[in-house]
Amino acid sequence: MNRTFNNGIGMVVVIDAASAQACAATLRAAGETVYEIGVIAERGADAAVLVR
Repeated sequence: MNRTFNNGIGMVVVIDAASAQACAATLRAAGETVYEIGVIAERGADAAVLVR
């Protein structure tokens, strides 16, 4: 299965920054492990976009 499926990140929750701490606390209280893996930000007018 490891050759067929990407077993890296199991579940991703995308949420606004103002609610992130409360959401993380709720997930932890339910027994989940929580990691912040990134942020959503404006890319700017001249930023290149690379999709692989």
